Amino acid sequence: MVVLVIDDNLSFIKLFRLYSREFSKLDYTFSTSAKEAISILNKDKKKKISLVVCDIRMPYMSGFDIINYINSKRPGLPVVLITALDIKYLSKEDLERAHDVIVKDIGIEKIIHRIEEISKNIENRKI
Repeated sequence: MVVLVIDDNLSFIKLFRLYSREFSKLDYTFSTSAKEAISILNKDKKKKISLVVCDIRMPYMSGFDIINYINSKRPGLPVVLITALDIKYLSKEDLERAHDVIVKDIGIEKIIHRIEEISKNIENRKI
């Protein structure tokens, strides 16, 4: 399974890349902007990307904007939102738009572990 991770925080991406090599069996593609992520998704003609993990707060397009874009172009592609925000500030409707929401304060290892669990659940539904 290929997972596209979108986050404008370069430190987070670097740390995620490092830890994912160590702790994950998934194949990750990384993007530091929504524009770059959309380009990656548009070039993904063979639909290898099976999961998108996206920060909520980014310049120009939020994680919710990414969900809207993906729903219009690749319906059914699950999007997991990650955030440093306290999720109690998100509305029920916002939370329901995402496949899942992960808070960053649990740490990179636990974020990767949670993504692995989500990916297994997605794979099991396809069988």
